[in-house]
Amino acid sequence: MKTLRGVTAQASSEPGQPASNSLPLSRRQLLTTMGAAAAYLGLQPLARAQQSARSTSSGATPGSDPAPTPIPGGFNARDAFGARFPDRFFHLFLPGAGAEPSTIFNFQGKVAILNIHGTGLRTETDPDTGAFVAQTPHLPFATDVRFMQGTYVGVDGQQHHGTFAFF
Repeated sequence: MKTLRGVTAQASSEPGQPASNSLPLSRRQLLTTMGAAAAYLGLQPLARAQQSARSTSSGATPGSDPAPTPIPGGFNARDAFGARFPDRFFHLFLPGAGAEPSTIFNFQGKVAILNIHGTGLRTETDPDTGAFVAQTPHLPFATDVRFMQGTYVGVDGQQHHGTFAFF
């Protein structure tokens, strides 16, 4: 894992394994990569729809694969982050050493994680006029972006192949 000015990048081909060749990313590289990944993932349903139309061996509705089974465990957002967050359970573990990076149970494949931590500047403007109202500097933020591609056991109990993203 490498860190550059509050930006942490980690990629691993095996869940739970440290990255072997991760490099610091510039803001431009990060945004370009995220845009390319979003475009690629956006085209996946079209490719899967064509493939599924030819073969529906899983018994799924043509053009779709069954949902993956979520990992057991996770956290409640309100318990973890406070009353401002919904009382909702998330089947994922926050990034960290030894934490499960995938959000899919019975998953075999590649997982990539991108965590960004830093501070930002909030600028408030009047919604009607667009006039400047106030600025709040040094607001902390954190992102957790994950991509997964491989085979999984769906809620139908059958093995499937898929590509997933968590933003």
